[in-house]
Amino acid sequence: MNVWTSVVPITVRTTLLLLVASLVVGAAPAMAQTRPPTVYVDEGACPFECCLYGRWWATGPVELRTAPRAEAPVIDTVAPGDTVLVETGEVRTIPAPFLVKKALDRYAPGDTIWVLTYLGEGFFRVWDEGEVRELELEFSPYGGSPGARCERCSHGELLTLHRSEWWVRVKTASGIIGWTNATESFDGNYGCGLR
Repeated sequence: MNVWTSVVPITVRTTLLLLVASLVVGAAPAMAQTRPPTVYVDEGACPFECCLYGRWWATGPVELRTAPRAEAPVIDTVAPGDTVLVETGEVRTIPAPFLVKKALDRYAPGDTIWVLTYLGEGFFRVWDEGEVRELELEFSPYGGSPGARCERCSHGELLTLHRSEWWVRVKTASGIIGWTNATESFDGNYGCGLR
């Protein structure tokens, strides 16, 4: 057996593998900056216009959990009519791609904007090359076809449903602090028209 025929293919193969590996490793930081996390957690966010934290009252029974996760243990239940203090919350969003079809801000047709937290009145937090900023996209994830309503959307289209979950930290009258995502079972979280 010729020594060169057994060594050269391994050397070429090894060189190619190292080259591919260096390209992948070299590209990883850039790729990490252009794609948002799988789930974006927006701490302190209030996900609609006129949204507010403060004194809320329960319109139905609400389970409170030890952490903002559906599988977290239940530590208390708020009864209908109970008043609670909602101190803060967080919106957990699966980033949704929005395809730009007409120039928008600094985006050109064909660009993809990763949509994060809805802020109200058509404004969203969006992922922009590793940074989070606010941008008007002219649609709401509420009403119509939930997650995809885009009635006046002249700049592009949402390619997947906008899916998010709003968890709030609640303090009961007895001092128990827990988390819930059953925000629709409370009144007091909408401030428009209040004086």
